[in-house]
Amino acid sequence: MIDLTLSSFSEIKTSLEEFIADNREQYGLIDTADGSVKTMIIDLLAGFTSFLQYKYVRLREESYLSSAKLDSSVYAIARHFGYRINRATAPKLVAKYSGSANLNLSKGLVVGTMLYRGEILDITYFGNAKVVSTNAEFEVVLGNYHQQSSTFSTEDFTKTVILSTFKNRSDFTVDNNCVSLTINAQPVDISHDLEDFVTTNATVDLTTLDNTAEIWVTNSDSSYGLTIQPSDVYKLEYIETPGYQVSIDIAAITTSTDFSIVSVTSLGASGDSAARIKEIVPNYYATFRRMVTLSDHRTILRAFPGILDVFIKKSDYLCCTIEVTYLVEGSGAIPRVYTQSEFNTFTDYIDYYKVVGLKYLITAASSKVIDLIFIIDYNCNLRNITNGFSDLESTMLTQADSIIDSYQLTLGNKFYISEIIIKLGNISYNNSLAVNRVAVKQRVGNTIIDITEETLFEATPIEYFHINRNIELNCS
Repeated sequence: MIDLTLSSFSEIKTSLEEFIADNREQYGLIDTADGSVKTMIIDLLAGFTSFLQYKYVRLREESYLSSAKLDSSVYAIARHFGYRINRATAPKLVAKYSGSANLNLSKGLVVGTMLYRGEILDITYFGNAKVVSTNAEFEVVLGNYHQQSSTFSTEDFTKTVILSTFKNRSDFTVDNNCVSLTINAQPVDISHDLEDFVTTNATVDLTTLDNTAEIWVTNSDSSYGLTIQPSDVYKLEYIETPGYQVSIDIAAITTSTDFSIVSVTSLGASGDSAARIKEIVPNYYATFRRMVTLSDHRTILRAFPGILDVFIKKSDYLCCTIEVTYLVEGSGAIPRVYTQSEFNTFTDYIDYYKVVGLKYLITAASSKVIDLIFIIDYNCNLRNITNGFSDLESTMLTQADSIIDSYQLTLGNKFYISEIIIKLGNISYNNSLAVNRVAVKQRVGNTIIDITEETLFEATPIEYFHINRNIELNCS
């Protein structure tokens, strides 16, 4: 029989030929002449089988979180594990109204615009309808407002997903926190947890990709979700945003008449990448969305939008208190500290998952900057190769960065100088020219200290490494 583990065309063809040759009396069509009908039949069978094998292998890979390559597969698997996928979060600002007459605020009111990557991006109010007077301040978000309204039809009851899918630009996403649904002009609460659709008949907002969302309202017989009628009218409103911004210059914002921007209260957050989901979901599933152990705390808090890492420990001096040190998106040599608005959102997230009775002491991480210089000796005949010096330097920096990246932006990590020395020392250039020796120096202030032995920098719970590196090549 043909070995079903084979996948390439040539392997399958060889297996077919051997199988027919071994059973010539039953299959008398073997022919080695190029272009013959019999040979073409074998090629066709081999190609078709190879294609089926490829499809089978890819289907099997996409069925498991660890081996899935398509973002759509990663997001779908994560959703079924109960993970609440983060789409990008819109930056928040405070706007001020200076008009003389009272103003009716409603969702979708644009108070200003900002230039973003060559196009105009709205600054939009997305709160509840209310009346404000002069000098009133209110929260707005950086993102474009969209809405869709329609009447449920009989056909809607034949599918689980009632409302149409949002499909946005690749660099814009629907903010999880800026989606509003009304049915017959009455607001409807929206959950992000799949089981709520079944256990509490809630409307559920699910992420199927970082820039795609679905609203689940009911299933075909209304046994799950909300009970709706064909004549019911729904209105769906949402904000489309680019998410995290390194900075927002208030002076560069163009405001509408009678409005001004007072301050920036949040820079927003990026959505979950497929790589991040693969890392977080297995442990997240094991927590059952309960922060009981220290490991549970770290897993669930790392799933918060924009968090790069957290360090969790029990307080040594406060009863029933967990100490949380966070490292947030946008941190460089100096870690970024949450604004009060961002901090309040983070604490609300903790309150949702925490065990009743626990208290939390929350602080931002501090940084430990290590400035490394790699002194590398290499073979002198490398000078005879065009661009050899710069090519080797580029190779070294790329390799050094890949090693250093595993240490940076991680709380409580340990940084081994010797590991970089060993790995860089094993690099070969052009298959014959090898690095002879790697030495490392650490810059401390205005002085340089030689490091000749294995050196370990160990971060405290409130520190993370920010590492600068440089390469100096010496011909030996």
